[in-house]
Amino acid sequence: MLRRSERMLRILTDMIVTGGANLGLQALLERACSIIDEAYEPYGITHGAALYVWDPEIERLVARAATHAPRRAGDARTPIKELSDIQLRLGQGITGWAAERRETVVVGDIWGDPRWFDVPAFDEAPYKSTVVAPILSAEQELIGAISVVTKVGDYFTDEHVRVVEQLSPLLAVAITRIARDEELARRAKVLSFLGEWCGRLVSPRPVGELLDSVAALTNEVTASETCLVVVYDRAEGRFVLRGMAPARAEVIAGIADRLGALPDVDTAGHDHLFRELALALPERYAEAASAPLLAGAEHLGFLSCYRHRRYSAADRDLLAVIAGQLALGLVTLGQRDAPGERDDAAQLLGLLASGRDRATATSIAGSLGLDLARPHVLVQGRFSPLDSRTAPGEIADRFARAAKFLVREVEAGNPRSLIRESAGGVVGLIALGSLSGGPALQRRLQASADAIAERWGVTLSLGLSTPCRGPGEYADAHREAAEALEVGSGLRGEGQAVRFEELGPDLYLFRMADDPRTRRDPWVRALSPVVDYDRTRRSALLATLDAYLAGRGNAALTAEQLGVHRNTLRQRLAKVEELTGIVLAETHDWLPLHFAVKLARMRERDQ
Repeated sequence: MLRRSERMLRILTDMIVTGGANLGLQALLERACSIIDEAYEPYGITHGAALYVWDPEIERLVARAATHAPRRAGDARTPIKELSDIQLRLGQGITGWAAERRETVVVGDIWGDPRWFDVPAFDEAPYKSTVVAPILSAEQELIGAISVVTKVGDYFTDEHVRVVEQLSPLLAVAITRIARDEELARRAKVLSFLGEWCGRLVSPRPVGELLDSVAALTNEVTASETCLVVVYDRAEGRFVLRGMAPARAEVIAGIADRLGALPDVDTAGHDHLFRELALALPERYAEAASAPLLAGAEHLGFLSCYRHRRYSAADRDLLAVIAGQLALGLVTLGQRDAPGERDDAAQLLGLLASGRDRATATSIAGSLGLDLARPHVLVQGRFSPLDSRTAPGEIADRFARAAKFLVREVEAGNPRSLIRESAGGVVGLIALGSLSGGPALQRRLQASADAIAERWGVTLSLGLSTPCRGPGEYADAHREAAEALEVGSGLRGEGQAVRFEELGPDLYLFRMADDPRTRRDPWVRALSPVVDYDRTRRSALLATLDAYLAGRGNAALTAEQLGVHRNTLRQRLAKVEELTGIVLAETHDWLPLHFAVKLARMRERDQ
């Protein structure tokens, strides 16, 4: 008994020392798994231990360390690439059950227990009994779970249970500390990035070389494997690849079979390379994260990173911070290359977007003839050619003509406004006679967009913020206008003027559209044949179903809205029912179906 107490004390000491060591989370979990393994070794029984960590973003217990190795991709029975591919829902299997109820579970015959779930990636056939203990914080929040299995039935005793229950709180403290330290390290990385970027901005290096170094820095900060910096070229009217990490030759070598003859690796804006990378990188890497380059209201391009590990919400927030600073740096580079020019309009819009230095913003606005105390709507617009085959040079010329036309129209109808051309579109502040003047402005802008499409073959999509009065409201207005533009074009198509107030629940659907979990929704999956049918036949079944659900099943109203005969409407809805197996007359709750339709339309627009 004394020897067992001494062994237990040594095991606990090892876990305490491991928890206090300067280890990353993965190293800690692997070492902890070994300690658990050693704790049971003296009992002389073949066993295995696994540690799961709770991931709140995907709501799964994710296997992070194990002493009984999983089957790898070479095993045809259960091909997995990483241990973290093993994931359990709360309540799934004995491990999920223990985690959900936050209590230790001992099972003497796992194959006879209805809760048992045979994890396909583990070769668990020889094992017969198990003990599982949840890893909980001091506030009883779930952190993970410890699972131990043996090849002997009815094996685990109270002493075995005490081992895992004493190790569990030590692990909880260590994991919580590492999570806190990683967050502090993340913030330090951001500060380091900003310092490095500022230092590089003042160097006389070429822009392409600078952006390559920024891509490498972003890879390092975000722990990514490949990073692309894509900038909008206003002269060419297209997006151009300007920075890449790792080195171009290394990235290109991985997709050489797609490219055929290798392009000049020093040509940053090579169209063929950019297109092939956009297709090949998502195939090579399991995860991708992108962030727009926004300087005030100006869209300068985007930053995309790729790696095999999933990007968390914190990772994406970090990338957004980097993209924001990179965008401001690109503006600074432009000012450095043209030091004699001063763009008060761009400075004003940048100050309003940041929400800082309101006194300076008010002063600049006054010098431009704007009174920020009066109601204004912030507008963001995006041009796109009706015919994608139009030559790039001609596209840029049409965009410039369309922008000048819109500026004249706005200044004529709404004096004391500010509209300027931005990357591939327009941005500005439009004065209103009153806070209720948004709908009337929307109608005038829509008429201008229709005229632009007719005269120059260019679609103009517009997003309008809620009316603002005072500099403090414009930071939110920038976000509102951007979301109105993206959500509106996603739901209504390009060429529409959309007010933020009109979005309603569609805004939240837009934010959900990128969540991969929504693709497994049964309604979304049921609509897949309709999406494929529309895509191959160039039909409008999805749009018809959307209009019918929005009209609450009023066939006459829907047919009138779509401009079709009621017989045509009935035929389209019958086709939808045939493809999906959904009987609209027998579907009592249309709300989830309508949400799924809108999500499907948004994703289809993005494609």
